[in-house]
Amino acid sequence: WGKYKTGKSYALASFPKPILAATGGDEAGLAQYLDAKRGDLCFSIDTPDNLSRFLEFGMKNSEVFKSIVFDPIGGGIWEDYMDSWSETLGGEIQGRDWRKVKAPWKLFMRQVKRAKLHIGMSAHMADVLYENVSDAPGETKLNIRPIEAPKVERKIPYHIDLIFQTTQQVDRKNRPTHIHEIIYSGGRRPLSIPPNELYVGRKWTFDSRKEQNPWETV
Repeated sequence: WGKYKTGKSYALASFPKPILAATGGDEAGLAQYLDAKRGDLCFSIDTPDNLSRFLEFGMKNSEVFKSIVFDPIGGGIWEDYMDSWSETLGGEIQGRDWRKVKAPWKLFMRQVKRAKLHIGMSAHMADVLYENVSDAPGETKLNIRPIEAPKVERKIPYHIDLIFQTTQQVDRKNRPTHIHEIIYSGGRRPLSIPPNELYVGRKWTFDSRKEQNPWETV
């Protein structure tokens, strides 16, 4: 997860190949980094049915593909999923409809967790957090506060094993440079990896003028 143009799609495209990729939200940044000659496939996903069929196809072909990636799972695929349901239900999603809307999404996440492949997801950065705060019994108000976190459906971070932030260094005039960073921002460290090798804040740098593989490096 990270700001725009910091290397999210590039990092996903470095996952073990062949890659089965899903894009959403009219974003096509990932496709240019994939390699069809090595078996990579990319599909645009814009409805819940398409998302289910996409994952079913990946699971049935788990001996063909080594990785499944979603770019972006938050601002793109999730928003398309919700927009499709709004259109199906004829307007704004009401409280009585939430079970119908969320059930296929929960099934999708369970299937992702059970997949015998590498799973990768990208997300934009949420600059602010909107939350309802209770000052007194029966009274709530909307509180807006700045935050740096992935902009995703709220349950997704609970499913993910390793979370990384992508950033780009800037110069003294706050202009972006050719140096990109991947920062470990949390997750489940495997016991086989010593604590001093994987900890929150651990950083890897990449020079965009050179051919480098984020997956292999990290």
